[in-house]
Amino acid sequence: MDKENWKDRILESTRGMKRAEPSPDVFNRLMDRLHEPVRSTAVVRALPKLQLRLIAACMLVLIGFNGWTVYRTLNRNNSRMSADAVYSDDGYAGLFDHYNLYEQ
Repeated sequence: MDKENWKDRILESTRGMKRAEPSPDVFNRLMDRLHEPVRSTAVVRALPKLQLRLIAACMLVLIGFNGWTVYRTLNRNNSRMSADAVYSDDGYAGLFDHYNLYEQ
């Protein structure tokens, strides 16, 4: 029975408590602070041009390497498979010959 009434006992213990009331001018102070101009303390630093150029060069190398890898992979797969094998109903002739991962 005690386990069933614990919620009621807790709610009953709050009876008679006085609600917290803000001071009368809190709303006015809050509205004044909302209308104040924003004072930013953050400092924005621009990256030097050398760093930007290095970042751009790395991105271009990475994109180029990815494109070369995709081209090489597609070219190698196309040389192994004919168009008839790719579009046939015999099965999927994709990257793998078999899908048994535990046998070699």
